[in-house]
Amino acid sequence: MIVAIAVVLLGCLALSPGVSAGQVDDVPSRGGTSPPAIFTAALHGDLDALTALIAAGAGVDERGPGGATPLMAAAQEGRPEVLRVLLEADAGIEARDDEGITSLMVAASAGRLDNVRLLLAHGANPNAAMPDGTTALLAAAYGGNNEVVGLLLDGKAAVSVTDGGGRTPLIGAAFSGNIGIMDRLLAAGATVDAADRDGLTALTYAAGLGHLDAAAWLVERGARTGRDDLLVTAAFAGRAELVSRLLDAGLPIDARDRQGRTALMGAAASGDLTFVRSLLERRADPGLYDEDERSALTWAVREGHPDVASALEAVGAR
Repeated sequence: MIVAIAVVLLGCLALSPGVSAGQVDDVPSRGGTSPPAIFTAALHGDLDALTALIAAGAGVDERGPGGATPLMAAAQEGRPEVLRVLLEADAGIEARDDEGITSLMVAASAGRLDNVRLLLAHGANPNAAMPDGTTALLAAAYGGNNEVVGLLLDGKAAVSVTDGGGRTPLIGAAFSGNIGIMDRLLAAGATVDAADRDGLTALTYAAGLGHLDAAAWLVERGARTGRDDLLVTAAFAGRAELVSRLLDAGLPIDARDRQGRTALMGAAASGDLTFVRSLLERRADPGLYDEDERSALTWAVREGHPDVASALEAVGAR
């Protein structure tokens, strides 16, 4: 449901930024009716109109498109002074829209640091969850919002929460390869090898999405699930320094991926002779074959690297 948070006010944002509270009757909402004037004022940051509407007795929790409140509309935008006016008028800080989203979740997903700080200061619950378990911390982690994650953790947000797919905030951070967020989460007690319902971990996601440096960082902090695949993936990508980091972190030199391939095969396929020699110096076995009966020598010949093939033949590769 992370996507739901990101687009909760999509219908609202389609409104013209030039619309004032007095023009709201001319603006259709997603349901075909006009949103309340106070909602539109909050969305567009019209502080004068908002103050006047509140003074005139407008309900601060009147619902806009999707059941969103004015506070949610203000949380989406980068004007904390608008948020403050609504909070001081006793707007419902834990009110939820039709999807179960709160204002704090909206601010966290949008990366609005000042809004998150203000909401937490007014008592917003950092552990409020959507029906599928998604919290503000999960939204911020997926969104790559490092400072927002820090604020939420300081506010006692639970680090072990999971969404409907069993994905943790650490997995969310792995989607974007954000090492800064992963570091915060591990320091707060996140489990490095926690798996989702499909058995995939932060390391699996980081490696699979091409964030190899982030994946190696996880290995260096104890991640194990999927690390052999990472070693081979890095080798086939020609990432010699990254492979060296992984080997220094304790991965076996002849670890195999799910196709039975090794790092030496990957280095041979990449055509990097220095890389191949460094693995041979670490005692990589040139006599191994993958599931398709290809050796490191086979890979070198197949990819057109005669110098690498000669070096492998010199150590008895076949």
